[in-house]
Amino acid sequence: MSFSARPLLLLVAALLTTSSGCTEHDPEIDRVGPPYDAGTLNCDLPSKPGAQFPCEVDAILQARCRRCHQEPQKNGAPFPLLKWEHTQADYGGPIYEAMYRAIKTNFMPYCAEGTSCAGTVKDGLGPVIPLSEEQKKTMLDWLVCPQPVFNVTCP
Repeated sequence: MSFSARPLLLLVAALLTTSSGCTEHDPEIDRVGPPYDAGTLNCDLPSKPGAQFPCEVDAILQARCRRCHQEPQKNGAPFPLLKWEHTQADYGGPIYEAMYRAIKTNFMPYCAEGTSCAGTVKDGLGPVIPLSEEQKKTMLDWLVCPQPVFNVTCP
């Protein structure tokens, strides 16, 4: 069994960033469960085969996330994000909840603090580009209750 220190370093960096007083505290990121009152929203996610990401979500994942969240994962990514089913896997709760927190706090796409993000990921793909406000809103809105689509062909 091999051990990678990267997840631990990322956790320490996140804790230092959130406890430094430099960022405004958002109580929503402290949630354990989904970003809604589960008693007031029916988020019955289907388990039937053929579930896909909505095209606008898939495009964002492709442009900003899959350089690391692929199979096999690269650069310390803890899970792939290639299929809708990946978002339903357990990561101390559904992965889509971890995605919500990571995007809400600007932790992902990962860029080391104090850098321009150019060359922070050694994959030959150039700089890590943060989500635009529109992309962030699209992802956060979808991650509240990440419904899949079926039989859709994205451009």
